Amino acid sequence: MYLANGAEMERNDMQTDLRPIRSRRIQQLLAAGVLLLAAYFLLTALCAIVNFAWRQPMFDQFRLYGIYLSLPFPDNALQLENGHRPVLPALVRIAEIEWLHANQWLQILFGLSCALATSAMIAWSGWRDRRYPLPVRAGFVLAAVAGIFWLANARMLMHGNELVHTYLLTACVVLAALFVWQSAQSSRQWTWIAAATLACAAATFCFGPGIASFVAVLLLMLALRLPYRWLFLPVAGMAACLALYLLVLPGDGAVREMIEFRPLDSTLVGLRWLASPWINAWLGLADPPLHAWTTESAARTWGGRILLGSAGLVDAIPGLDWRTTISAGIGIGGVAAFLWVLAIFLFRRPPSSRIEVLAVMLALFALATAAIIGVGRLGYLDANPDQIFSDRYLVWPCLFWLSLGLLALARAGVTRWSGAVVAMSVLFVAALLVTHRQYSGWASAVYRGAQKAAAAARSGLVDTEVLPNPADASPETIAQTLRLLRERRLAMFAGYWLPVGTVWQGPVVDEDGAIALGLLETRVGHDGGAGAAFLRFTGNIDSGIRRIGDRGPLAVLDAERRVRGYAEFSFIRPDASSFRLTLPRKRGFDGYVSTYDEGAIYELVQLDPYTGTALRLARLRGGELVKPN
Repeated sequence: MYLANGAEMERNDMQTDLRPIRSRRIQQLLAAGVLLLAAYFLLTALCAIVNFAWRQPMFDQFRLYGIYLSLPFPDNALQLENGHRPVLPALVRIAEIEWLHANQWLQILFGLSCALATSAMIAWSGWRDRRYPLPVRAGFVLAAVAGIFWLANARMLMHGNELVHTYLLTACVVLAALFVWQSAQSSRQWTWIAAATLACAAATFCFGPGIASFVAVLLLMLALRLPYRWLFLPVAGMAACLALYLLVLPGDGAVREMIEFRPLDSTLVGLRWLASPWINAWLGLADPPLHAWTTESAARTWGGRILLGSAGLVDAIPGLDWRTTISAGIGIGGVAAFLWVLAIFLFRRPPSSRIEVLAVMLALFALATAAIIGVGRLGYLDANPDQIFSDRYLVWPCLFWLSLGLLALARAGVTRWSGAVVAMSVLFVAALLVTHRQYSGWASAVYRGAQKAAAAARSGLVDTEVLPNPADASPETIAQTLRLLRERRLAMFAGYWLPVGTVWQGPVVDEDGAIALGLLETRVGHDGGAGAAFLRFTGNIDSGIRRIGDRGPLAVLDAERRVRGYAEFSFIRPDASSFRLTLPRKRGFDGYVSTYDEGAIYELVQLDPYTGTALRLARLRGGELVKPN
């Protein structure tokens, strides 16, 4: 009997000893799953950026390049741009013009590095804090990745111009928050506060919302109960930056004219603006949608159909409209949730963690930015109400909801509800994958449009269907900027190319049959400048793309071997998915034949500046592309 009791007690002890091991293994498996989702989200975003980041001037760059190329340095870096003063990003752009012929790569790589740094600093701040369970720490990483690299922000992530001023700013804001947190842990507080002030000054001269970082730093210092005397540093820095911004630098009068004081209207605009991630990810799919193409795309997947149905049900409730009442209600709910967490943060005695301080800073910055948007863009948003939810403004509300997600994880991480909150964060990010996938397709479509525009510009013609929106740059401004770029051989005019009408002096040789290509579409149009007919053609390299490589441009020669147009590689291949974990070569191309004569014979060739030969790829007869004899 005693032996039986002893054996039973031994088994119970072994089970008790195994419980922590099983718990650790479950936590490790859960954390691994969360980190895998984060890695998938990040890698798909990075592949989309590498595949489709726009390699040509886009949007208001056609206006901005006119400033950079027509004014001397440093005047060209100090000018007002759309009400902003991106002095530091302008230095990157001017360096790219001087050193890399405005090829967009310096802006893309620099901006992408800033975006990665922003996400990495947030993820690192949460991951290294051992007070939280492993799945919660993995949840911090997932939130940091999704909050920064959600492809609904594709306009900012794909456009080198936007990448630099947006994510250099976010990196500065995160650095300022970390400096303030470090000051609360250090005996040399003034050093860290001075560093935070410098980070805020840099943010101010990255983009318009940067001035809000000073407000966030001041409020964060008060929340951390830092000595009042150190408030002088950020206050003095803010005053100096505002003086430069509003009174000293060129265009200061235009900045002051944008300010409107209607507190109630500004508050409502700010609250609705904060809800824009929910609108872009979900409620904007309801009929009528924010973007018609998103509903068509969402209907192709089961996850998208769930979002479509649920958005329609919510919007069908009487008295609710996602454009007005629902978006304002979401904004109110988000602000109320943050104020509740902030109250706990203020009155709690145990020291706050690094990730909590960082999250509070991001939320304060986003709220201060909402106030700036509500005051500085009120007239524009009154006239264009759907622009409240525009992708141009989406980054900052994403930071606000990212901060709430981080705070929720941090608060739940020390309670028994941590697993439930981590699971909710996984479900939320999984839902974002629907629009994450959609916007990779949007980015690829815009990439193709940019390549078409570059081919048209090289071909010496104006295709009105691929010009930027007049709100970004007028046709006259575009023509002037293209003239400057052509004269200085910048952007699409960089590298080896010959002006249209130039006679090719070298030999034209036939390829050896290893390259197979086909024509997908042709269309005759009329030059928006000269009025002459042109042919736009689309083709695909079915095989042999590696033999073509990057030796030189694709050009069109006429029977006298005069250059009549150019083509640019613009898409992966017909019907290829843009959402991928690979970096394929682009086989599809779009090109133009200027002053097109339907009865003439043209040849598509690749000009090789290294050997002085042109490789004949195909002949074009009456709008049909055929292999050379």
